[in-house]
Amino acid sequence: FKYMAKRRYNDFLWLREKLVLDFPGFYVTVSFIQIPPVLSKGNQEAFLQNFLNSLMERTELKNAQVLQDFLANQD
Repeated sequence: FKYMAKRRYNDFLWLREKLVLDFPGFYVTVSFIQIPPVLSKGNQEAFLQNFLNSLMERTELKNAQVLQDFLANQD
């Protein structure tokens, strides 16, 4: 997939929470939640990109409507 959507940090928190509720049997990584404030913006973006990449590796999560909407919509 080649998506480009501008998102805020809280949007990623919301997405994770929604996926945890919708897919209770799946582990949804939390590695990005405590991004160290000393990281550069580029490194922070890398944490968030890795989060999305980990979701896309799971077929069930990749096909979730909430994830597709998150990736495609700006709101």
